[in-house]
Amino acid sequence: MDLELLETLTEYGVLGLWTVSLLWRDVSLSKRLNEQQEKFQQQLDKIDSRADEKEHALRDRYDQVIANYAEQREKLTTEIISRLERIEDVSKDSADKVNEGLQAMRERYAEERALARLKNQ
Repeated sequence: MDLELLETLTEYGVLGLWTVSLLWRDVSLSKRLNEQQEKFQQQLDKIDSRADEKEHALRDRYDQVIANYAEQREKLTTEIISRLERIEDVSKDSADKVNEGLQAMRERYAEERALARLKNQ
């Protein structure tokens, strides 16, 4: 506080001294509140920083899980496609063999009918 102000207030006696004490208390209380507010803000900043770190860690973990899931899905899709292609090949081979067998049976029955007709004539 200003020294001239203090001298002026002390001239008023007890009332002036009481005013000085109130001013002193107000100034010291303001300083203390400012210090507390600064400490509180620092605590909030630390909490916010830790929350950001946790959020980044969580996001990194999430990205890793999603990447693993996508990789597994891609492998599974490739494996399914490969198996379906093998099944398709086996089915085509089976169908070809069945068709060959049917053709052979038709030819055989045609020969037998031709022989039967020759015998009947």
